[in-house]
Amino acid sequence: MPQVQVQAVPTTTTGSPDDATRALEHALFRCDLYGITEQLAAGANLELECMVHEMRDGKWLTNLTAVSWAVTLDSEADGLFLTPLLLHHGGNIAQVDSEGRTLLSFARSRSVLRYLIEHGAPFMGGASAREVLLALVADPSPKSIEECEKALALLGVVDRAEVTMALAGKGATGWALPLLPKSKWRKVLDNDHFAVLKHFGYGDQARVSADVARDLVGPPPLLAAFHPAEVIGWALEARDAERVRRLVKYGGANGDYRFTRSVEVDGVPVELRGLTATGLALLIDCENERLSAGGRPLTSLPVVSPVFTSLLMRVRSLHGAHDVHGNSLLHLTMTPGMCSWLLEKGLPADVRNDAGQLPEDVVPEYVREVIERHRFAVLPLIKSHGRKGC
Repeated sequence: MPQVQVQAVPTTTTGSPDDATRALEHALFRCDLYGITEQLAAGANLELECMVHEMRDGKWLTNLTAVSWAVTLDSEADGLFLTPLLLHHGGNIAQVDSEGRTLLSFARSRSVLRYLIEHGAPFMGGASAREVLLALVADPSPKSIEECEKALALLGVVDRAEVTMALAGKGATGWALPLLPKSKWRKVLDNDHFAVLKHFGYGDQARVSADVARDLVGPPPLLAAFHPAEVIGWALEARDAERVRRLVKYGGANGDYRFTRSVEVDGVPVELRGLTATGLALLIDCENERLSAGGRPLTSLPVVSPVFTSLLMRVRSLHGAHDVHGNSLLHLTMTPGMCSWLLEKGLPADVRNDAGQLPEDVVPEYVREVIERHRFAVLPLIKSHGRKGC
């Protein structure tokens, strides 16, 4: 496929979205492929700048088209899922918006970057630049920021910062792991995801070489790519221990992929953001403890067997911060049984988060009591050991 050159004239429009376009936005947010195709058939506008997105660092992207947002969502997942669907069904891979941004402006992961370059996303360097970029994308080793910036600057590629981030392996997962091959999809994806992929006829990005892709005609193909660090979050939410175990084996607990979950602390809803996989596993185990209590007050110390936290601790330490605010697992724990289990594993109760708070300052009251009892039980032992050492 010949490379499209960057246009100075925007290809997008601005204005208020119609019902189909707004419904498409909701379907994209839910990754609802059936809903997406339904709204595309209803005439949703793929060229209208009407969507916004909050990045993981708290910054906002504004004036996004549906395709721009799909690229952003796929990049945050370090995978490929939504972008091919929209481009295969009428999206413009040569899109230039009112701010002069191409789709490469939003490509923050290597799988998305590779897909866009292979299938005709525009940049200024022409065919020779494309060959160099594809060689960089095909090389699995992360490149240094300086190396990428120098190479891309010489090539005259637009949006160098985002392309550089993707090539340097600085995507959402922060970990240079191989994507899950199609042969593993059935084992690690839930039934709904697998059925959707099969229904829509998705292929494996890893099996489509650049040589084949460049000669394709027609719309970009339906290809998918999944990073184990994202998929392990789906398995945890589904409470599927076997899938979590497999994904841990494939490296899903590695890297720095982050999750969000809503909880209640003393009856007040709280959204916990930037959780590690272990942090998410802890919250799932806390919810399981609540369910096992059958509605009874969580004032006792049941013997808990935290299935998911135990699986994650095989490859990741329980110690240290497990969200972006420096909270330890003790700061995040919601139930007395899990708190007691963490203390037995040796987690210190005197570690402060970035705000200077101890675990007992932020946990529910009945968890705070467990920490306080533990502290009073340990204090005499510390004094005793101190006397023996004199």
